[in-house]
Amino acid sequence: QQEGMGRVADATTLTELAGYDGRLYKIVADAQINGYGPRHGEQWKTVRQNAELYIRKTAAVMDTPDERAWAEKAERHFTAAVDIFEKEMLPILRSGPADARTRAMDDRIDGELAAMSDLYEKIKASTAREAREADEEYDDTARRYGVIGVSISLAMTATLLLTALLTTRAVAGPVRAMTEAMRRLADGDLTIAIPAQNRRDEIGAMAGAMLVFKDSLQRNRAMEEEARQTDQRAAAEKR
Repeated sequence: QQEGMGRVADATTLTELAGYDGRLYKIVADAQINGYGPRHGEQWKTVRQNAELYIRKTAAVMDTPDERAWAEKAERHFTAAVDIFEKEMLPILRSGPADARTRAMDDRIDGELAAMSDLYEKIKASTAREAREADEEYDDTARRYGVIGVSISLAMTATLLLTALLTTRAVAGPVRAMTEAMRRLADGDLTIAIPAQNRRDEIGAMAGAMLVFKDSLQRNRAMEEEARQTDQRAAAEKR
């Protein structure tokens, strides 16, 4: 029973860590959409330090060879994502707007963070299985001695895993949709619908900023078309 409860505590640590791929990616996307500023550096430093703390805590509670191998690989993906952003993307964003190079780096960062998240999902599944097995052993022992076993830890583990999954999807999914919309706007596609406009969080604020940017592009395009037509009429009158 103590082992099962210990694995529930491990799942709590993993739940905290699961949300960090979306938090890191949100900073990357915002720096590209709105331009890099000092706040991005401060946000990145804080989120990175917290993620590193939970990565160390996670590594400390891994008790099977597979879990330790997954944790080490996940940390390498995290380090790779950090290096791409800090060593490759930041120098470009500090000197100017996002471009094709930063969009390619964005895809690489997204891939590294997604791989990290997938590995921690494997670890969570492993801890859930271990908690279940420990509870089953406890129940068998309790039945032998006429004691009714209570498997609360299973319900707690399932709730924590579900919360982690929903949190990750709720953050990472909309941010990726925002980044895709930003890319299409940068390519001149004004038909793109800006996602997440009804949200009341940071993602909703990003959507509002993108909507203003899209409206500005549409006005500029309309003015360019009007100027072109005016020039054509003037040329026709001269003839």
